[in-house]
Amino acid sequence: MKRFASQQTRHSLLRFVARLEALEDRSRPSCTTNLVGRTLTILGDQAANIIEITDDGAGTIKVVCDGGAEASYTGVQNIVFRAGASGDTVDYTLTGDKSDQLNLDVAMQQGADQFNANLNAGLLAGAKLGITVNAGNGADTLNLTATNANVAAGAELAVILNGNNASDAINIDYAGNIDCNLGLKVEGGNGEDQITASLTGDIAVGAVASLSLGAGNGKDAVSATYSGLLNGQLNFDAHGGNGKDTVSAELTFNAGSTGSFKGLVEGNNGKDDLTFLVHDNSGTPSTLAALDAVLATGHGHDTYVTTDNVVVIK
Repeated sequence: MKRFASQQTRHSLLRFVARLEALEDRSRPSCTTNLVGRTLTILGDQAANIIEITDDGAGTIKVVCDGGAEASYTGVQNIVFRAGASGDTVDYTLTGDKSDQLNLDVAMQQGADQFNANLNAGLLAGAKLGITVNAGNGADTLNLTATNANVAAGAELAVILNGNNASDAINIDYAGNIDCNLGLKVEGGNGEDQITASLTGDIAVGAVASLSLGAGNGKDAVSATYSGLLNGQLNFDAHGGNGKDTVSAELTFNAGSTGSFKGLVEGNNGKDDLTFLVHDNSGTPSTLAALDAVLATGHGHDTYVTTDNVVVIK
């Protein structure tokens, strides 16, 4: 026996529209944050994370992970970031003059990672800021950019950038007057590294500024410049490692400088190309309290260029 659907039933079937039911969001967060006491810990996952850390300088830290929701914290004195296994990017930005204390500890893992520190303000009296970055294996890029980053009397700023293995690019571009303590240190590690540093600003009486640039194994290129009124103490060293390195430093002390300079450019092993130029424009004769500049060749057949006020040790 044959059965036929009624006309009404057939029309109902034709008007049927499939609908999808929304399921609950089961996606996992790309990073986790946890504040215990005054220590904020940020953990990345196995994917390539983008972590944005903003510091207003007055006690508020904001964190955005992979473009997600912003998390805000107060009372933080330590930030610890541990990356996953992919190429991560971490940005730290200081937006206002810093009046409190903060230590930022960043450890990367595998992959081509990137770290950017953007200091768009300075440190007020009593403030302390420490930044330590250890890049993992991979061709990493580490940048410190500071604009009007004045360090007031009674303040301290210390930055350490370690490239570790692979061919890394590490750059420091710092502009600001130093009235207390500033320490900038770079270690390239193994691989063909490119290290550049530019320091511009006055160093006041009683202030100490230190700039240390080191290359490891591999054919590395290290270059540094300084320009400003030196009335305090400036310590500088730049050295190559094993391999055919290029190490270049040019420093200029402005008219009226009365401070002290101690500097070393060293080639170490390999046939290196070394340059150490120190322009003492303090006065005629020099008004500097001390100028101790040394270029030391290594165990290879190095070539070098210096100004007359640099002592060459072979």
